[in-house]
Amino acid sequence: MRRLFLTVGLLSALCLVGVSEARTIVAKPRILTRAQWGADESILTRSQNGAIEPSISEVGETGSLSDRAKECEYWRKYYPHEFEVERTVTHNEQGEKLRWVQQYSKNVKLLVVHHTALKVTGDERTPQERMQALYKYHAEGLGWGDIGYHYVIDENGTIYEGRAGGKGVIGGHAYCSNTSTVGVALMGNFEEEQPAQQQYLSLKKLLAYLAQEYQINTKARILFHGKMLPTIVSHGDIGRTRCSGYYLREVMGHIRNHVSAGLLGTKITPPSFRFYSDGTAERKSARLAQPVVIEPKLTPVGSLEIVGNPGGQVTFLVQYRAGSVPVPQRARLAEVERSNQRIGLWQELGGRDVRIRQELLSPRSLRKEESQLIQIKVQLPLNAESYQLRIGDIDYTLLAEGRRTRFAQNGPVTMTYEPAKDQNIPLSTRNASSLTARSALPTQTNSRTIRIRLGYKGETATISTNTLPSVNGKFLGNRTIELTTDGNICKANVGGARVGSEALRIDPGSGVNTITSWTKSANRFHGVIECRIVDGALTLINEL
Repeated sequence: MRRLFLTVGLLSALCLVGVSEARTIVAKPRILTRAQWGADESILTRSQNGAIEPSISEVGETGSLSDRAKECEYWRKYYPHEFEVERTVTHNEQGEKLRWVQQYSKNVKLLVVHHTALKVTGDERTPQERMQALYKYHAEGLGWGDIGYHYVIDENGTIYEGRAGGKGVIGGHAYCSNTSTVGVALMGNFEEEQPAQQQYLSLKKLLAYLAQEYQINTKARILFHGKMLPTIVSHGDIGRTRCSGYYLREVMGHIRNHVSAGLLGTKITPPSFRFYSDGTAERKSARLAQPVVIEPKLTPVGSLEIVGNPGGQVTFLVQYRAGSVPVPQRARLAEVERSNQRIGLWQELGGRDVRIRQELLSPRSLRKEESQLIQIKVQLPLNAESYQLRIGDIDYTLLAEGRRTRFAQNGPVTMTYEPAKDQNIPLSTRNASSLTARSALPTQTNSRTIRIRLGYKGETATISTNTLPSVNGKFLGNRTIELTTDGNICKANVGGARVGSEALRIDPGSGVNTITSWTKSANRFHGVIECRIVDGALTLINEL
């Protein structure tokens, strides 16, 4: 009898221990709310463009657009349950329409880790300023209407609330893999620098808490898009990308193990350096004693995917920063390679377009460390497919899609606008010859200009383009244009740059203008959108 009592008591004790372990609660880490880090909530409703999903080019994906689209279509067809949405919220609590509607996953299966790919080393901004800048870049620069990540962790280990909408809201952090996932990004470019130890610790605490919130078994593997995956993954595990960077990607196994074992305060041993460096004190001292040499740098402005009609032209920008040595005019800046010799390239030199053959040239003399924007025009081949273009270390994907350009151009054509003198005459009777084209090569002379007055009503308007547009012939480095009025002047705010004119012309080249502030479905237009003030009202004209 005594033995039975002891056995029952021992089993009871073991059961109590098991229950105690099963009920271990992970404390919620401190997370700065959007209000605490200074998110401008008016951005969420500043314009109305309905439901969107961040484009492929903005989330670090690589490879052919058509291949990725086919892959996504396959996943949606054979794994539809992974795209199920529980509910959709289109307006905020004040009744204002959200630019990016808030949809909610039926269940969250994966926690996805990213890096922001923006170096922290040498950045003099505070982490909070970088968070605000990242939010504005996603929401306004890319036109998403909000930040894509659910959470962001800075180098001090501070955790920031990201995407608005609360638990279960679908973000925009991984192409075709946003439903049923939560995205956590660490500030830094971990291809070039290591995460701080505080970031590792905060990441583990946050992942453990999220796993508890969404009832995710961190020791399990699940089927997602047809692949068996751990429940905590790097972005590269579910997409064609190098995110989350070498120095974070290489320790993801340790992070998973620590979270599963509850070792949330245990330090992470960083991976070895990718490149050999002599660590002896003598050589280190010698290197530090040498003067700092700043290397010249060529960086892209905007997307690395350039979309246009077959045979059409698209304009984009790159930025060159001189190094420690001045750069003379017409100096060679970078080699240019293309996958198809029918890809035409021109750059502006001395006020005229000069064909780019094998190298990009400096448009003017540059002082030490001076920066220069360089305007490049590309003419796409007539075949609708994907092409590759490399300028220095920048790899572009050129996508020729849609209807072939009717009259393929043999060289860049600059469009200029001369305001009509009879501005008070009704639009239907104005002289369309005010639009002229000049080119060093023969062009089609019997083409006709069609001008259509759109039925848009509003004191302001917001226009987004899928290519880098020109505003009255100038490229201002942003694809979102906010229009307002000032008397008989139409004014544009383009990423902080302001332009005003009686006739303000937005030209996306071979791209598309989308009037995102127009709630009707047919709000996308090829050709130029011209803004004028007619009878005291903002008027939009589509010119083809």
